[in-house]
Amino acid sequence: MNLLNNQCAVKYKNYLYSVLLILLLFPLFIFLSCSRRPSNLPDNQNTTDPTIEENNDTKEDFTSTPVISEGKVIFAGISRNPKMDNFVYAVDQKTGSLVWQHKLDTRPSKYIVESQGLVFVGCNEKLVALDAKTGNTKWEFSDDPEGYPYFAYPVIYNETVIICKKNPVQVENEDCIYALEALTGAVKWKIRITVKLQSNLPVVANGLLYYSIHATRWIGQIVAVDVLTGQEKWHYQASTIWLDQPVANEQIVCFQPEGNDLIALDALTGQEKWQFTPDKGLSFHQFNPSIANNMVYIAYSDDPNGSYLYGIDILTGKAKWCSYIHLNASFNAASAVYLDRVYICSLERGVKSVFALDGLTGKIIWEFLSLESIYNITIHQGILYIHTQMDKKGSTLIALQDLNE
Repeated sequence: MNLLNNQCAVKYKNYLYSVLLILLLFPLFIFLSCSRRPSNLPDNQNTTDPTIEENNDTKEDFTSTPVISEGKVIFAGISRNPKMDNFVYAVDQKTGSLVWQHKLDTRPSKYIVESQGLVFVGCNEKLVALDAKTGNTKWEFSDDPEGYPYFAYPVIYNETVIICKKNPVQVENEDCIYALEALTGAVKWKIRITVKLQSNLPVVANGLLYYSIHATRWIGQIVAVDVLTGQEKWHYQASTIWLDQPVANEQIVCFQPEGNDLIALDALTGQEKWQFTPDKGLSFHQFNPSIANNMVYIAYSDDPNGSYLYGIDILTGKAKWCSYIHLNASFNAASAVYLDRVYICSLERGVKSVFALDGLTGKIIWEFLSLESIYNITIHQGILYIHTQMDKKGSTLIALQDLNE
């Protein structure tokens, strides 16, 4: 009888433990279920969740910003381990299923571009052009494979690929900018930088190419050259050597020297038009600016109190609005602008979010919360493609439909 009672007691205890375990895990389950849904949706939207498609086929540490071509989302998987392989992946734009993958024999950059059915991947030692339909190599370009250069961040202008070649150490006359025929890889022109090239990403507008250099030991310059010939049109000498990546449109060129000031130059002449100094968010963790809708958008972190995103009038340099974000803007996360919507990534104490803001007013429209680190985002026809990475588990590509777009 005592044995029977003991068995009943054990079963009862096990039952209680099971119930207790379920009660403890239930809040975690709710949190995980809700962590990937935009919050703060307007009341006039129905309760249908946005379409979220995921692809988990990549095993690298992180990935490049994706591009859209031939109905595919194409991106490069990048490994920190030099002994691991690096791949370019293409997944179906509608389903997220893997279409093809291309093994690279060297490490790719974090930024790729596409044009005329080709995908261009800047890598250590060379630039690779792939067929967007098949993933097959069309051509490769390298002028000094023994020098271990880094072909960083290609850009497309008409039928021309423009790419910076940078070297890992400061060697005069070694950094270069090339303009290549997109279909063949033939060199149109070459600029040899006699000092040190700062820009990773060349910027093109008005038929001009803009980039930044170390002009002297203490002074930096923004340089504009003709895209067709590579001939210099103008240069602007800054008061400091460190110049962040410039951005440009048909009217202005914006860049950020050391500190918080944002400087705008006339895109055609290089004359200074205005300077902007934020009154909130005075740390040195800021995004490169973006230009759209006759506005300049830039975020400043105010660690540990959050971040501020500014919308600045492109003509006057005056802030039209300043929006507070409760998390700190991640220094290396991407931001994107589509129509009148601004998307920005934040990262703080393990919390990762993408915010969608109205580009005209600065109002936060929704917030997307992820349990994984957000490395980059891109937007195409109202769909956000978000690359996330979980430690030791590879990366994930998420397609998120913005219901409010």
